Order: sequence, then C-alpha cells, then structure tokens
Amino acid sequence: MDTASNVAQQLDNLANLAERVATPEFQRGFRASVANRAKAANSSLTYRDQQGRLVREWPATGRLEVLAE
Repeated sequence: MDTASNVAQQLDNLANLAERVATPEFQRGFRASVANRAKAANSSLTYRDQQGRLVREWPATGRLEVLAE
C-alpha cells in the first residue's frame, strides 16, 4: 500500500471511529465503564450535567455535589 492510500485508509478509519463514538449506545457504554471504574476505585467523577451545572459524583455512594450552577 502506498503512502497516499495508507493515509486515506487512516482518515476513513478516523471518520468511522468518530461516527461510532457519537452513537448513544457507545456513549452509554462509555459512561457506564467510567462510572464502574470510579466506583471500584472509590473515586469521584466531575462533569457538566444536562442542565449545564458542574457536578462531582461518587459512584460508590451515589453522592452528588453541585460545584457550580
């Protein structure tokens, strides 16, 4: 495979990956995986919720703290 074909294939792979990670199924699975790892490590997650608030969540206890509105 020549360099141009290789680059084109890599760009196609990236486009396919971008489509895959944008799916609701992938996003749900990713969130569940991250939450499970945080729970196992007794660690917290910090993110923006659907209302745009900055929150910290402890998956092991279910505790949720709003850091900023």
